[in-house]
Amino acid sequence: MPKVSSLLASQEIVLSVFREEDSPVPFSLDMKRALWVYLKKTKPFRLLNVLFIYLGTVGKGKKVSNSTLSRWIKQAIS
Repeated sequence: MPKVSSLLASQEIVLSVFREEDSPVPFSLDMKRALWVYLKKTKPFRLLNVLFIYLGTVGKGKKVSNSTLSRWIKQAIS
């Protein structure tokens, strides 16, 4: 069963335009490009073949735990 009712799933979702404070040019929300850039920049210090890794000094290149990833997503949404 889907987590979202079919009524909500059929509604159009509109995202506001993201742009720098003084820039008339909106940010690109191209997820494929963003993922490619992320993988390219983290390749030199990846220790495991997983998508999400730590970028800080402690544990750099190691797998991020599910609880940490969940916390990051909640913080990004709020």
